[in-house]
Amino acid sequence: LRGLGALDGANVPAADAVVAALKHKSPAVRRNAVPVLPRTANSVNAILQADMLTDTDGHVRLAGLLALADMPASVWLQFRPLLVITAIALLVGALAAVYLLRRGREKIALVGLACGLIVVGLCMVSGIARIAPFFSLADAARFLNGRLGTNGQVLFEGSPGVASSLGFYLERKFAMVNQEPDPRIPLTAEQRNLFLDEKAALEHWRVPRPVFLIIEQDRVTYWRELLTQHFHVYHQVASFGTYIILSNQL
Repeated sequence: LRGLGALDGANVPAADAVVAALKHKSPAVRRNAVPVLPRTANSVNAILQADMLTDTDGHVRLAGLLALADMPASVWLQFRPLLVITAIALLVGALAAVYLLRRGREKIALVGLACGLIVVGLCMVSGIARIAPFFSLADAARFLNGRLGTNGQVLFEGSPGVASSLGFYLERKFAMVNQEPDPRIPLTAEQRNLFLDEKAALEHWRVPRPVFLIIEQDRVTYWRELLTQHFHVYHQVASFGTYIILSNQL
């Protein structure tokens, strides 16, 4: 792992091993796995999915909270307008309620508070919608469904846990890149062919048909250099949360 906290996403199997350790039966393993994770939104996703904030061990909960405190500022900044609107709604609602209570209009004061809470609720709904792409590839799958045509292909490099949402929403099979199949799960020869190394992925990229590669944001630099080296072209078509979609088509 090149030292505690040195994982940068370049070694996908190693990163997946650390994520798997978050659900280990030993609290010590779960606790020590957290500092090794890179401070990215993907790591936050892994921490939340592992229910570390409600872990039975207090040290594990603390490690999870400390990791969330290091969440990238870029993720929090997009919620700033919602926080401002929420604060204003609560302040205006409270002031209006105090004024009406002093005037002896308790029922109208309650209505004013309820209206303020409605605004807060709408902000919460909007916040959930904004953070959803960090925890699911549903939007990415919908984006790709309209662009694959009859023979397009999707390649995915990342956690199998996140890939499950892609498999649910994508209207065709996709291949996993830099991911070994679970030896405990019996697979057919066709299913094993959906697990590709980088060399095989580049061969698919070469084929004259639409091919899309979904990668994590911290892998952009690596794949940009790799694709430019082999094809002299790097084409990014979309981003969803911390996931980037690349295409072999200009």
